[in-house]
Formats: sequence, structure tokens, C-alpha cells
Amino acid sequence: MIYLPRNVRLSAADELTRYRLHRNDVHDPGYLRFLAPLADVVLRATTAAARGLDFGCGPGAAFGRMLEDAGRTVRSYDPLFAPDEQVWARTYDFIVASEVFEHLYHPRDELNRRFGVLRPGGVLGVMTSFVPVCG
Repeated sequence: MIYLPRNVRLSAADELTRYRLHRNDVHDPGYLRFLAPLADVVLRATTAAARGLDFGCGPGAAFGRMLEDAGRTVRSYDPLFAPDEQVWARTYDFIVASEVFEHLYHPRDELNRRFGVLRPGGVLGVMTSFVPVCG
């Protein structure tokens, strides 16, 4: 696990600036290929009636739209781009988080919050960026 000390973390404004550079585009075939392995796992593990949450959807909500195109119902949440706190008042059959967990400052709290809204037997799909280990 990689964890940054408080003194080197970005400010909220700097985080927003950086995340706006991310190419989270539902029309980008390369990005959709990148998301496909996790989407395939979620689709195989759920039925068309499944309701899910795209946690950390970013500005384009590409992952959620990809799953919706495959017949799932998906709500989106992102603290910067889609801060709909009502998502925490529901429960879900699946929750996906692509390129999110490596950015969290309190991962245990965030995992507890996710498990609190995930139905029994539900799927938590997490995909993070690869970080080479040095030293």
C-alpha cells in the first residue's frame, strides 16, 4: 500500500486541477479497453437487474455509462465532480472504483462506508494504477 504523509498531499484545489486533466472519456476506445476487465468481472457477477454505484466517477462517469450500456442501473458519486450525498442512503448490488483507492487519505473509513451500502453477496470491484516499487 502506498500512503502519502499529510505534508505532501495536494490541496483540494490542486486535486481538482489535476483530476480535470484525466481523460475519463466514454468515447475513448483506449480508455474503455482499460476499463473492460473490471467491467467484465462485474457484469459476469451480476444480473441485468443489478443496481450499482460508480464511486469516484470523475467528470465523465465513463465506467458507469459503460455498465449502463450493458443493462445495469448505475448511480455516480465523486466528491469533486458528482458530490451527490444521497447515494449513501441506498444499497447496491455492486460498487466499482477504478483509479480511486490509491488517492484516498483514509482508505479504511472509505472501505467501511462502501461495505455499509453494499448488499450481502454484493460485488466491490476495485482497480488501481500500477505503481512500480523502487529500492
